Amino acid sequence: MKDIDYENLFNINTFGEEHWTDKFTHYHPYQATSYSALNTLFKTYKVNENDYVVDFGCGKGRLIFYINYFFKANCYGVEMNKDFYRACIKNKSNYLNKNKKYEDKIEFVNAFAQNYSIGLNDNKFYFFNPFSIQIFYKSNR
Repeated sequence: MKDIDYENLFNINTFGEEHWTDKFTHYHPYQATSYSALNTLFKTYKVNENDYVVDFGCGKGRLIFYINYFFKANCYGVEMNKDFYRACIKNKSNYLNKNKKYEDKIEFVNAFAQNYSIGLNDNKFYFFNPFSIQIFYKSNR
């Protein structure tokens, strides 16, 4: 399938790309993981409906909707950018127009990754180049 086919299947819009600026030194610009990369990843990385997946730097939520649709897993998207967070909420609304059954399994939080409290059930984590190693250092202290 082409990227547009997935977007239509999920009833979302996660296209677009942000360019590098000096706006945030340690936070990287928006770039969604390609659907072909997700297909490749999930051929070997297993996710099921009992998993709780957290996507740090979720952008517009592409991974969240992909996992929820194909694996019915619980998904949390953590996004610091308010505009992208709002895009997640809009995409969630559009997605749920076709997939109401899994509404309670998707949540988005507008927060910095280092401020997200890992839940007891959170067991899988996804990072697609959201920030520099310095943020990991700060989070572990």
